[in-house]
Amino acid sequence: MKKQVTKCFLVYRGMQGELRDPFTDFVPIGLFNILKALLDKGLEVNLINLSKYTKKEVEKFIKDTYCQVVFISSFFGNHMISFEIAKLFKEYHKNTYTVIGGPISILGKEILKRFSFIDFVIKGEGEEASSLLIDALNEHKDFSKVSNLVYRKGDKIIENPVELIKNIDNFFFLPSQIIQYCSNVDEENFSIIITSRGCPFNCNFCSSPLLWQRKTRFHSMDLLLEYLKDLRKCFGTLYFSIRDDNFLFSKERIKNFTQSLIREKLYYLWNTQGSASFIDNELAETLSDAGCDQVQMGIESASLKQLKFLNKNLNLSWVKEAIKILRNNLIRPFGYFICGMKESPEEITNTLNFIKTSGLMDAVVAPLAIYPGAGLSKNYPVDIFFKNQEILYYDLNSFRKYKNLFLKTFEEIYQKGFSLNELNLNKKYSFKNNIVKYFAYRRNEQKSLDFLKEIVDREPKNPWGYYLLGKHFYKKDSTLAIKYLTKADEILNGKNEEIKKLIKKVSP
Repeated sequence: MKKQVTKCFLVYRGMQGELRDPFTDFVPIGLFNILKALLDKGLEVNLINLSKYTKKEVEKFIKDTYCQVVFISSFFGNHMISFEIAKLFKEYHKNTYTVIGGPISILGKEILKRFSFIDFVIKGEGEEASSLLIDALNEHKDFSKVSNLVYRKGDKIIENPVELIKNIDNFFFLPSQIIQYCSNVDEENFSIIITSRGCPFNCNFCSSPLLWQRKTRFHSMDLLLEYLKDLRKCFGTLYFSIRDDNFLFSKERIKNFTQSLIREKLYYLWNTQGSASFIDNELAETLSDAGCDQVQMGIESASLKQLKFLNKNLNLSWVKEAIKILRNNLIRPFGYFICGMKESPEEITNTLNFIKTSGLMDAVVAPLAIYPGAGLSKNYPVDIFFKNQEILYYDLNSFRKYKNLFLKTFEEIYQKGFSLNELNLNKKYSFKNNIVKYFAYRRNEQKSLDFLKEIVDREPKNPWGYYLLGKHFYKKDSTLAIKYLTKADEILNGKNEEIKKLIKKVSP
């Protein structure tokens, strides 16, 4: 009788070299979902993040690690790295099944054509498919019933139909349920939260329309609140980031979410991203009251020609109005921009002027990348995605030419902050507003401290007031610093590592 599959590994390694950044070192949330799904089957499963390993360390880990199935998360940017990991597993453990998943899975059939050391590709969502694949391996190897699977059958490559999970709550996880099975995963990784899947828009530089079929599915509010409570309990986390494709899509859902945050007195600060077209006064006030201190919007360009090229359905007047509304609610407006589209100097100048005058307070720029499955990729032969370059750029020379102009402009807007008029007009109390005002009035120490003390007086179980007072006095008055930091530490049950380190450093 063939040995049953009982031991699996989930592996991730982010981009390396000059393309590496802290965000791509984070494990994709989907891999945590798959970990929970396989644990629920009673399997021996572990997840490891190899992003900070050297090549030699990666090879040694693989050589020393036996498992029956390895699931490797891959996107267009780390895909060649992921394929190399699969190859090493086959070289050292020839009987290990290698499975590739993640956004690169859009190229599933092409991957199996080119790489004999990859056994399977799971296209799209992997929670149900990974579980069904284990069942198929343990039973009769009838892979035809495994949704989303790409596999070999004789000399043919078979692609099973791709199905979206109907109820994504079925594969929800809590940090406390999986952390013991994770290696080299920073606690900050768990403060990145996905509350929904899918986006209604059809931008042609994004693969989301193909991956999610322009359908949006949501996690239930009860599970999200349970997650945030668990996050606080595990790590003493104070800040989280919602990374949905478009969190602002459903105003009613946002209202329920923010009201729940306030009702449960969780006292988080947080940020999110979404389209400027959804932002109005009511929405911004709702976000602000619940601790949202930044909204990130995909603006891409101030050139109507380039927006049309990107199939970006965006009116710049909406963006300007959204920025104004956010600022009036003391929420920092953040813009994503794209460069490297063969822009004219005039188009670049117009975009830079827009950034300077729009009221944006922070922004980033990235070169236009051609992602497999995105609308723009239709003009490229599939072979180009398998060359020895991690990312395919539309016009990298153009990006390099203008990059420093963008960075200089971003530095200018970042230093401006909220105006005194905006600060004075916003008299409504919220701990988030008081924190914004504390930083804005730092030159007037007593006035700035009064904002933090008001938080402590109004909300004695809110850790933010004590935490920031402790940091304020850290180099000025060790007695006060210890007093406030210790109180914050007590509220967070001694779980916040930064606060514990600060107390240790300032203690005599």
